[in-house]
Amino acid sequence: PRADGRGEGVELTRELIELRAAATAWEDFVRHTLFTMFLRRGLAERYRAFLSAAVKKSVRDLDVISSAECVAVRLPSSVLDLPCLLRIKEASLGAGISRWEVNLPENVVVCELTVQGKKVMKFDCSLSASVALRGVLSVSLTTVFGEPGEGEGEGACSSSSMEDCGRLVVGVWFDVLPDVTVPVNCKAKFGKIPIPVEDTVKSKVEAILRKKLQRKLVSPEAVRVRLGRFPPIPEPQPERSEEGRVGEKG
Repeated sequence: PRADGRGEGVELTRELIELRAAATAWEDFVRHTLFTMFLRRGLAERYRAFLSAAVKKSVRDLDVISSAECVAVRLPSSVLDLPCLLRIKEASLGAGISRWEVNLPENVVVCELTVQGKKVMKFDCSLSASVALRGVLSVSLTTVFGEPGEGEGEGACSSSSMEDCGRLVVGVWFDVLPDVTVPVNCKAKFGKIPIPVEDTVKSKVEAILRKKLQRKLVSPEAVRVRLGRFPPIPEPQPERSEEGRVGEKG
């Protein structure tokens, strides 16, 4: 043992800095992975097609609106534009699971729609529907291994080492339905008479998104994606204070 605690304190401080750096890198990795899964710009056309078909179906029997269509979906360019989108809530719940607070603010994901009125009340209206979402998201990161040399073509494992043949599987789900709101910007009138297009479209789009989330992303349902081959993803480790006490990172 050392005569004083200075050397040990320096060593513990160095370890603490390394652990914090590793935890930050792990959190950044999860954020970028989730952004790529759900908000990358390449998904805009898929979202547009889904919303367009769903909105058309939902307004089919309305008295005022004859048709509606989603003509474009705007998505953010980078996770760096959304510093508050995901905040770690619980870093390690076992089995590679972590929990995150999701806060998607207004005017980040925007749907551009066109609405046409019935013949008796003929009108055309363009509107913007912004999607806002708040909830707690569970994320699992696990590495699934195949046999060395298994598979053919792109992504096949040609290594002789089992450790080099892991595929990262990302699982994502909400334990309860998140809070979804869709602020709509549209003022339609027939002459001087306001037409309730804004509230109608708002309620329809909110119902569509809630139904989709409930069916696809609320437990026991989950979205799981198998990515490329990665080494095993370590879970974040408990931090050690300079006094040598161990406590989990909150």
